[in-house]
Amino acid sequence: MAEPMQLFIKKFWTEYKTGKKGETREIDMVEYSPIGSIQKTSIPKSIKEISSVIPLEGRGAHNPAVLMAHMRWDAIRPSYEAWKKGHEIPLDGTPLAAWPGLTNEQAQLLKMKGVKTVEQIAALTDTHKQSMGVPGLHDMITNAQRFLKAQEKSVVVDALSKKDEEIAELRAQMAELVDMVKEKRKPGRPKSEAA
Repeated sequence: MAEPMQLFIKKFWTEYKTGKKGETREIDMVEYSPIGSIQKTSIPKSIKEISSVIPLEGRGAHNPAVLMAHMRWDAIRPSYEAWKKGHEIPLDGTPLAAWPGLTNEQAQLLKMKGVKTVEQIAALTDTHKQSMGVPGLHDMITNAQRFLKAQEKSVVVDALSKKDEEIAELRAQMAELVDMVKEKRKPGRPKSEAA
């Protein structure tokens, strides 16, 4: 399946509606915007509407509208689940403040446009470059992509280093075991030691 959409989630809230029989129903709502147009576009929807997606099996697998609905729900679901548990809306990625590739002013400008993580910068497209009006955005995107690739390489190098340490430790243990077995097999050892 495709990656989730890049969305800026403005807020979640609960509305209360009275049904025909006088019962009160809770309706969870979300307000979101596409990244880069949070000042222009604000979309309020009920969670029930957004989460009610047609299964991807059968006809849904080839329907672009169904695929888009799944990508939208995949982008909103983690934040919604965190909100329901009473947590802050989580950042999915590296916060802008943790990346030395931006000035404070650039980070603030990007946040105003709905971009909160380095991963979101790296995923911006030519359409975003044109619509967001952020000076130097092309270079920021390129640098964010390089930063993320370097992080991936660093994770691989760390994992390989850890494996090398584990292998060295296992080799030492094997050598110790081999020495113990050789010691037990030496002829002429007193029987009391061998028992």
